[in-house]
Amino acid sequence: MNISASTSKRKFPVLATFCTLLGCAVLITLGTWQIKRLHWKTDIIQAIQAQKNVDAAQKELSINDIADLNNQTYPFVRGFIKGKLNNSDHLIFLTPRINASGTVGTELVIALQSSMNDHKPILVNLGWVPSSDKIYAQILDNIDLKLEGHFKNSPRPNSFTPANRAEQGFWSHIDVTYLEREFGLTFLTPFVFYNENLVFEKMPPALKANVPMPQEFSKQWQPYNKHLEYAIFWYVMAGLLIVIYILRFFVPYIYAGHKQE
Repeated sequence: MNISASTSKRKFPVLATFCTLLGCAVLITLGTWQIKRLHWKTDIIQAIQAQKNVDAAQKELSINDIADLNNQTYPFVRGFIKGKLNNSDHLIFLTPRINASGTVGTELVIALQSSMNDHKPILVNLGWVPSSDKIYAQILDNIDLKLEGHFKNSPRPNSFTPANRAEQGFWSHIDVTYLEREFGLTFLTPFVFYNENLVFEKMPPALKANVPMPQEFSKQWQPYNKHLEYAIFWYVMAGLLIVIYILRFFVPYIYAGHKQE
C-alpha cells in the first residue's frame, strides 16, 4: 500500500467550513450589535452630560420634570427637591456597599415626604454610611431637607443578588413595588433620587457631634460604556476562528492537492 498516495487523498473540509462560517456569522453579528449599542450608549451619555451642566442648587424639580422621565430613553434629570422624612420607620439600609476608599458599609435610603403639590413620597438614596445605625431615623425625622442630586433608575438586581428580606431588616437592592407593600405607601415615581448634596436649614446636633454624614453620590456619574471593547473582542474572535480554520483545515487540504499533483 502506498501511504503517501492514501494520505494525499484529502477531502474538502465541508463540516469544518460550515461550522467556521456559522461561528464567524455569530461572532460578527455580536460585534455589530455592540457597535449599535455603542452609538445608543453614546447618545445617552451626551444627554446625561447636558444635565451635568445644570446647576442642581438653582433648579427645583417639578412634578412635570419627574413625569417627563418616563419619556426618556435613559431617564436622568438633575436639580433639587425638598421635603421631610416620611416616617422614621420608612428607612432602609442597602447592604453591603463599598465607598470610594474601599470601605464596606451601607447606603441609606429614605421615603421623603415631598413638598410638591400632591406630597407623595419619593425614594431618596442619601449615600454611603458606615453602618446600619437607626440613629439616622431619629436624627432625620421631621427635619426639613433640601437635596441636590439626580433622578434615575435604581440598579437592577442580577441572578446573584440576594432577595430582600424585610422581616429581617435585610435589603440588597431597591424594589419599589416591594417597598410600597412593606411601607403601605404609593411613591410619586418609580425612579430614585440620588443625593449629591444634603442641605439642612439647621444642622442636627448629632451630625455635628459624632454621627457621620452620608457620603453623597458623585456629580460626575455616568453609565459604563465599554461596547467598543466588546465589539473589538467579538471581531477578534471571528478573526482567530478564521486563522484556526485556515491553518488546521484549509492549508492541509491545499497542500494535499499539490502533493497529489
